[in-house]
Amino acid sequence: MKNRGYSGVNFKFAPVNVGLSVVIFFLMVFCSLSACIGRPYFRAVVGAAGADLHGTPSPDSKRVAFISDRGGTMDLYVASMDGSGTPLRLTDDAALENNPCFSPDGRFIAYSSNPAGTTTWSIHIIASNGTGRARRLTGDDANQGNPAYFPDGRRIAYSTDINGNRDIFFINADGSGAIEEFITDASIDDDPAISPDGNWLAFHSDRSGDGNTDIYLKSLRGDNGIMRVTTDAAQDRSPWFSPDGSRLVFVSERPGASNDNIWMKELFNSDPPIRLTEFSLSEAYPKWTSDGQGFLFTRLDDTDPSDVNYNIWFFQTSVAVTDGGGRGNDLEPEVSPDGAAMVFASDRTGIMEIWLQELDGDGDAIGAPRQLTNGSQWARHPSWNGTSTQIAFSRAVNEEVNIWIIDRDGSNMRPVTANMKGASEPRWNHTSGEILYRSFWNGYENLFLVRPSDNTLRQLTHNVSLDRRLFSNPTWNQANSDMLAFERHSSGNTDIYLMNRTTQAMTRLSTSRAVDWGPFFSWDGARVYFNSNRRSLDDIYSMAVDSPGDEKGILYEGGLLRAANDSFDEGICLGPGSRQIYFSRWAGQRNIIYRSQTLSYLRERSSLVSRGLLKVPKTGNQGGLWRLHMEELRRYREFDDLRVED
Repeated sequence: MKNRGYSGVNFKFAPVNVGLSVVIFFLMVFCSLSACIGRPYFRAVVGAAGADLHGTPSPDSKRVAFISDRGGTMDLYVASMDGSGTPLRLTDDAALENNPCFSPDGRFIAYSSNPAGTTTWSIHIIASNGTGRARRLTGDDANQGNPAYFPDGRRIAYSTDINGNRDIFFINADGSGAIEEFITDASIDDDPAISPDGNWLAFHSDRSGDGNTDIYLKSLRGDNGIMRVTTDAAQDRSPWFSPDGSRLVFVSERPGASNDNIWMKELFNSDPPIRLTEFSLSEAYPKWTSDGQGFLFTRLDDTDPSDVNYNIWFFQTSVAVTDGGGRGNDLEPEVSPDGAAMVFASDRTGIMEIWLQELDGDGDAIGAPRQLTNGSQWARHPSWNGTSTQIAFSRAVNEEVNIWIIDRDGSNMRPVTANMKGASEPRWNHTSGEILYRSFWNGYENLFLVRPSDNTLRQLTHNVSLDRRLFSNPTWNQANSDMLAFERHSSGNTDIYLMNRTTQAMTRLSTSRAVDWGPFFSWDGARVYFNSNRRSLDDIYSMAVDSPGDEKGILYEGGLLRAANDSFDEGICLGPGSRQIYFSRWAGQRNIIYRSQTLSYLRERSSLVSRGLLKVPKTGNQGGLWRLHMEELRRYREFDDLRVED
């Protein structure tokens, strides 16, 4: 905070009148992190009378360290991430504290402090459980702040003005050895952040000479070059890495707004940053949680201009839509074209059957899910027709697997194939009304079409090899009913292929050595979303249909969606307009279905706001992130000068 001494960043936050007793109590905990089903993307974590700021998550994502004046001076506290219990006060003296950062093992917190009797800030560490006394690491000959641990916990990066401007130094976490002067030049270099793999240092700097600060990267592996990440005329600052290191969140006042918001930038490509928050008040200090569920940030609350508050909020990147019934696995979601319901397969009753969950306008669950099928050996792979009135699915009865259909209300269940030897994975064409599926009829794997109105069958492909997994998980491009996609196993790996239904010409879309599977088209037909293990764990990616083989053009969705390093995200589908992506996440115990915004939607929204074509509301958004209904987008595309308001 600029008015309170060293903070390392000049924020636009209004001054806090520390110690004043007339304040508004502000505590909004919408739901616990572990049981948040269908709730807002934003929730307050820490908020009380006065100022709570600089929230930093612990390595296990269960605690938050923060600075607060609730005790009279700016002291260091630790609280539970879910808002339960009473915060633990770690410092209680006349000194002012700032910029906390957990050690990688969670045992210690590094922070900056302005001890009584001194005029400068220095780096200190203290046990995070409240035992023992704080230990000072740096001297009082200059201001030092914004500490950031290296992933191995042995060193701490921090900023200092010992050379007359802001530079970035390194110090051993135990205080031993010499201090390393890492970045020392005439520019202002501040807010260091270390990538999870320890290869990169992110920071903000005014070195461009443009009169503003941008985000930069510098290698920690011997390369002396510095890479500029952002180039906007606005002030960009406070970078922090995503858990997988593929992205940065940062604070910016772009696009010319008077307040700061949180933005996200994918690294090592030219895609523009994406705006993640839309509050009309300022936000700062974004810190991603290590489990990837989201990030903490500090939000200004000036509801009462005479008493400005700061509160710590959590931005949740994905929200649970189902809970597995407390014991089952929920798989293979598909949202109806009207967006009012989602079907999925679940074994919550002991056998895999088809279930239906009603949804509200935000894609959240309304009430409990309803079981549609009964008496199966198993039922899976549900798929909606174009009018949202019927569902096709695979069903095994008496060891025979066929394609069945059922009405939305659970009535009129009947088979549309018979004796097809493993007919499965149906996908309904919303234009022609045909159902695409794969089968091993005649001993060879091929794709077939069935018309439910009269059960007419047609063989689409004519493979005569004994190879398997040639046409797995077929799906339609609903914007182009002649195009379909599927996964194909060949030469030791699995890739996504496109096929023209008329000519049967196939195009290999993905070409990596990873296993790519489970394709699903965006509603405009421009992209294919799919699962892949190309980053070791099962994650979600998307790729442009018109760029086959362009691995550099693949969009990694996992940096926004990833729940934890041991989670697996699969079984994807998109909601109407491709605004939201639904997927089944395995997190060590069972699969449940989550939803999140798609990056393409966030990009389009950010672009509209930046170009002045979409007006950001002047009130905070409690119900979700970047709600833009497709009717508004349709009108915008028809009338280029339309100004849309939420």
